[in-house]
Amino acid sequence: MPIPASRPAVVKADIEFDIAGTSLAFKGKNISVSGAYGLPWGNLSPHEHFGMQTSVKIFIQNEIHPPLHITAYITREQSRFSEYMGLKFMPDEKQKRLIEQLIEKRGSVPTDHIRKYPRIPSIPTISTFPLRAYAAVVYDTGERGLMTILFDIINISPNGIMLKSENRASLNIVPGTRLDIAIEPRGEFEHQIEARGMVCRTMDEVDAKTGNITRSFGIKILKLDGYNQPLFAELLRNILLKLKH
Repeated sequence: MPIPASRPAVVKADIEFDIAGTSLAFKGKNISVSGAYGLPWGNLSPHEHFGMQTSVKIFIQNEIHPPLHITAYITREQSRFSEYMGLKFMPDEKQKRLIEQLIEKRGSVPTDHIRKYPRIPSIPTISTFPLRAYAAVVYDTGERGLMTILFDIINISPNGIMLKSENRASLNIVPGTRLDIAIEPRGEFEHQIEARGMVCRTMDEVDAKTGNITRSFGIKILKLDGYNQPLFAELLRNILLKLKH
């Protein structure tokens, strides 16, 4: 089940910014149009400084070009064993085009987190690509929580799925949490797919316009039963076939 080849997605850059009276500098970090992630918090706090706005100075490596000055918001990322800071860029159209051009010229596909199965990003124009999923927490006792949350699907692969929600109840879902997931069917693919998954990573961003927190979840699929496993494989084949056309 081949996945289309990836285009360059990031470029190496040196980053500098000030926040809450603290100056930070990072050398040789991957940046994309959306931002820079996986940065150590240092003396900053994921609770106190999350969501703050700053102006980031970006020096693209191996490129003779004046530094870019881009507004960014502090994000936070958490796995079962670590916490990281990120920068959500808010470029204007000119800055966005420039970053895209620099990535095209000097960029690469990230190799620090190579996945066995690359994830396919949500593509609404594909009629069968599912856009939403419902999920409920599964406790250690095996019982399901009473609340079911509706999520948007960010991407999907044979062994994982990434979801996001602005529902504040989703902030209680942390790495290590198990979820019962129901993928909502779309278009001519009429079957709901149910799976058991575990949250491996969360990432939080603040919406600059509404102030809402969006939590994204990287989820590893733990279990697809004998009914849902062939349906899931059929869905992925359907999506990839449409991608080719």
